[in-house]
Amino acid sequence: VLSRFRLFIGGRMLSLLGASLSQDNILFTANLTNLATIGPNGSEALPGVVHIDRTRFIWQDRMFERITFTNYSAREVVLPVRLDFDADFRDMFEVRGTTRSRRGRAHDALVGAASVTFRYEGLDNVARQSV
Repeated sequence: VLSRFRLFIGGRMLSLLGASLSQDNILFTANLTNLATIGPNGSEALPGVVHIDRTRFIWQDRMFERITFTNYSAREVVLPVRLDFDADFRDMFEVRGTTRSRRGRAHDALVGAASVTFRYEGLDNVARQSV
């Protein structure tokens, strides 16, 4: 399970415009916009000119996300986009606010063309992974 999943534009967090969750808790939609940002080519994106639509859904025990960017500026805007994500496996071992004094060992993630596999070895020496 992901413990961190953040989207940045130009190294900055985004501004939330609104969000909704479907009644069955399967579909989550967030509408966001950019903060003032300077792109790698020196172009400036004023705050609020880029709309970001993040739609997440659960299907067959997997989370999928579609991110759509719409530029409302009269000029072309080139901005670096970064996703930060991680899996710390605490959800498997630390429940109801309990913190363990020792933890297992996280291994480097395996990055594939369409997925990332997080790997962890517990204190019981059992290897676990999350794709």
